Formats: sequence, C-alpha cells, structure tokens
Amino acid sequence: MRLLVLSHFFPHTGAEPFLVYESQYFNVTSNSVLIAPLFGSGTAQHLQLNHRVLPPVLTSPKSRLQLLYKGLFNFKSFSYHRSDFFKHWWKQPKTWYSVCLSILVSRAIRASSNYQQLIHYINAGGPVIVYSYWADHWTSVLPYLKDSCSTSHYKIVIRSHGSDLTGVHQQGYRPFRAEVLQLCTAWYAVSEYGKLYLQTRYPEFKFKIKCARIGVPGHGKAPLPNVGQPLTFISVSNIVPLKRVHLIFEVFQNLNQDIIWHHFGDGPEMPRLKQKIKSARPAFKVHLHGHVETDALVSFYKTQPVHAFINLSTREGLPVSIMEAFSFGIPVFATAVGGTPELVNDTNGSCIPAEVTDTVLQNALEAFVLRISNSNDLRQQAYITWLNKVSTENYIHFFNELKAYSSS
Repeated sequence: MRLLVLSHFFPHTGAEPFLVYESQYFNVTSNSVLIAPLFGSGTAQHLQLNHRVLPPVLTSPKSRLQLLYKGLFNFKSFSYHRSDFFKHWWKQPKTWYSVCLSILVSRAIRASSNYQQLIHYINAGGPVIVYSYWADHWTSVLPYLKDSCSTSHYKIVIRSHGSDLTGVHQQGYRPFRAEVLQLCTAWYAVSEYGKLYLQTRYPEFKFKIKCARIGVPGHGKAPLPNVGQPLTFISVSNIVPLKRVHLIFEVFQNLNQDIIWHHFGDGPEMPRLKQKIKSARPAFKVHLHGHVETDALVSFYKTQPVHAFINLSTREGLPVSIMEAFSFGIPVFATAVGGTPELVNDTNGSCIPAEVTDTVLQNALEAFVLRISNSNDLRQQAYITWLNKVSTENYIHFFNELKAYSSS
C-alpha cells in the first residue's frame, strides 16, 4: 500500500509533535510514504527509510504576504468554494474572512509544484491512501483533487481533532463538508464525542464516521512524591483564553495548602499570567517553563515527583497532554469538555463541568486533593487508562484498517 500524508507542519518543527509518534507506524502497512506538509522551513526530521517529503507550500501560518501572493497570482479555479459560499455562507458575514482565507490556501496549494508531484504520486499506479491528518486546510483541496487525477485508485481518509472538527477558529466556517464526506472512504474523529458531533450533523454519512483515538508512548511511571512534599501540580497548554491558565493560578491561590505549580507552554496571555503570579502567596510557588520540546517534557515527568495534572480548558478534542500524564501514572483534574470525559473519571482523577462557580470549583479541587494525598489507586488507574485507551497500540489498529481500504 502507498500512503500520502497531508499534514500541517510534520515532518518540520511545528504544532504536531503527536504526529511524530504516529509516523513511526506508517510502515506497518505502507511500502511507500509521501508526506506533504502545508507549512514549514528548514530540514525535515523524523523520517524513516521509505518516507519521502515534499517541500512545504508556505513557510508559516503567519506568512500573510506570502499566502496573498501565492493564493492570488495564479489561474486556479475556486468553483467549489464559490458554489459552497452562495449555498451556505453568504448570509453569515462573520465567516467571510475565513472563506477568503480558505480560497487563498486552496489556490496556493494547487498552484504549487508540490501539488503536481502529489498528483503524479497518486497517478503513478497501484492503490494509494490519501490521509489528511486535519479536517481544515487540506480538506478544502480534496474536491478539486478528483478533477486533477487521472486514476480512481485512491481512497481518502480524514482525521479530525478539536477546532478543525467544529471550525471554531474559522467562526464556524467548514467548507463543503458534506461534499468531502461524500468523497472520503472514512472520517475518523479522535474521540467518541467528535464522532457523535459529526454523525448528528451528517446522519446520511453515519457509516463513514468512526472513532480512532491517537496515542502516546510509555516511558515508565513517574517517581512517587515524597511524604510531606508540597502538593505538586503540572499543566501543559498554550496560554490562550480558551485554556484558562489564569484560572489555574486563581484556584491554587485560594487553596489553603503548600502548592508547587509547573506550567509548560507559551502564548499571548503569558504577560498577563506573569503579572498575576507576582501576587502569589508565600506557600504557593509557580514555575512557568514556557514552550519546551516534547523530549524536555518527558524528561521532567521521568525525574520530578508530581501529584497531579490540571486542565481547566473550555474546549478540547482529546487532549494529548492528558494522555501523556496518564502514561506516567499521574492523576488528572480536568473540565468535562470534548473527549476529556472519555478518559478522566473518578477512578483516575476528577472531571468537573467547565462552567461552574468559583466556590464549586474550589470545593471540587479540595476534595480531589484529599484523594490524591491519601491513595495511590488513582495513579495506578491513570496508568491503566493510558494502557487500555491511548497507548501507541492504537496506531497499529488504525493503519491495519487503512490497509483494508486500499485492497477493497
């Protein structure tokens, strides 16, 4: 089987460290792998022997002038976008910017030499799986793909995660989703929540919409906290409004206990957070590590005793950060958003509604602190949850399913 992977950044440095894990399983079923990143620069990494990578179309999502130039100055059609716009979106002005952005990205991709190589790879003969790792930029190209290919010996498979599923960052804009569902062989959400979200909105394609969780590797269990050690929490996320990292600070600030909090991640709200932590009470120590590579985070988990992981986000897909915590046997306190309740429960942590009063949140955290202080059962169940639900074994099953599509 040949595999064509459509990514955002991978195998370049970017926002897909979890795709690095999955790439190690491309060879399970594929004797030839071509990777087409949309963004990136520098040297490709994490490639195996039969992996070939095309140059990125754009250097960065922030390269607006480059996108404008490459998306405007060509003769590529935008007929599917135009039809979809007048059918669904013209009455929703808040989506117009996202419509224009999608047209520019789609035209820039299809005008690139990379796209011609991609088409040549599909047409070269033999079954090929076209695997879009995200359900946004690359899926806006798929309806045009059938007009460019001279063969029908390819199957389209799509993964969706969180924001790409709902279009929340595009003001709800999701171009020709029904048409894409019509074209694809299977659409995999990474959570049962995502699967139900799609099946409810597109019941006519219910049979194509499935759940295939991603997974993370195991590195052994984290060291146990010492008796008498201050309660040590870790959080991992971008520092943006929807992640509510400031709320983590506030709830710890009001907890009448010695607390050490480590946060990994950066973002536009970092200055605000740094200002807030200046008021931290004496028994509350905050360590803001900023953005770190995955290896550095893994090293922290391996060497530093941590009581629990915390996530108070308002939206999630299926959080990789929670999977990683569980893989080290660390309990999780999190909000019940997206696919999070599929992983976090009373046996391995605590899952609370996203919208609660400060008092309810404080009481829930205090009850959780009592549980993690008095029992190691939560740590064992956290590890078992990783082992049973979100280990890298998931990728073997996933790529075996893709192999079956290529021969059907």
